[in-house]
Amino acid sequence: AHDFVSQSKIFEQTLKLGRLSEKDYVWITSADSLSSFYINTRTNDQKTQNYFWFNAESGAPSCTFSGSSSYHDKLNLFASGNQLFDQQCNPAGEVSGARNGHLYQLGDGWVAMYPSQGYKRQAFDAKGNLLTGDLYNDIQLMPQGDMLLFKDKELVRVLDRNGRLRGLSTLGGSYPRLHDDYLVWSNFDQGYKIIIARYSSETPIADFLQQQNKDEYETTAAYRQRITRLSAPFNRDVQLGTYNADNQILPVIIDNVTVDIRVPAAQAKRLKEQSSIRLQGKVKLLEPGIVEIVDGALSGGDVSFKIAAAKGSAR
Repeated sequence: AHDFVSQSKIFEQTLKLGRLSEKDYVWITSADSLSSFYINTRTNDQKTQNYFWFNAESGAPSCTFSGSSSYHDKLNLFASGNQLFDQQCNPAGEVSGARNGHLYQLGDGWVAMYPSQGYKRQAFDAKGNLLTGDLYNDIQLMPQGDMLLFKDKELVRVLDRNGRLRGLSTLGGSYPRLHDDYLVWSNFDQGYKIIIARYSSETPIADFLQQQNKDEYETTAAYRQRITRLSAPFNRDVQLGTYNADNQILPVIIDNVTVDIRVPAAQAKRLKEQSSIRLQGKVKLLEPGIVEIVDGALSGGDVSFKIAAAKGSAR
């Protein structure tokens, strides 16, 4: 094993995998924490497979499982099926609710995937208590600890770390991919769509974004009436794009979302000369997914410029 950053050897070790044929499949995968890795071997007829686990610092062997397995670096436990094992490979309990499922780490707890049910998933806490009663296409854990649950033809459900429902998204999603606090998910409800969304826990904007979600017991009429009254203070550092002198447009970049604001050239030049710029104002919800910043101002150093209302996506 070699460290490409320090250009140094981590270990040199013969890894014993038992008898293999030329047609067997062999591949290596690291655990998420990089503290362990496993080598998966599978016979050509797909009938037999083994997972050989090793310590990533020394190459020393740890456990071997016949079937899919994983390692939880916070609980220091291996999982094979719904069975748990300690560092010495001794039985350490089970997640009884995940029978016929394969367990993988999800934050402090587990996510169970069920191959016999289309690889649908459920979430469990560290003690094996079920957090999501239904089966979902995918479950993503956000850096703040909230879980996002995806299912065909349903809005994305947002649960806190204890499994309590915080709200629903304004758009449905089927299969997501997580990039830091951004999500990219596909939607098959009305043709194939790709949706990019940002999940924020920043207060009070997070509360504002959460309130725009429709409660499952709220009628559509009551929901639309409620969201027209939603507003929250907005105060955030922004980036400035290249000024369009012909149209007097200054692009303002807010978390990778660009809003075009009309600013005279002289004021735009002074704003761009500042080391940092903040956009302050009030954010209001025009309709689900669309917000408007009103009573706003761009400021930096001793320069300030009041802006007209700017519209953008509620992400």
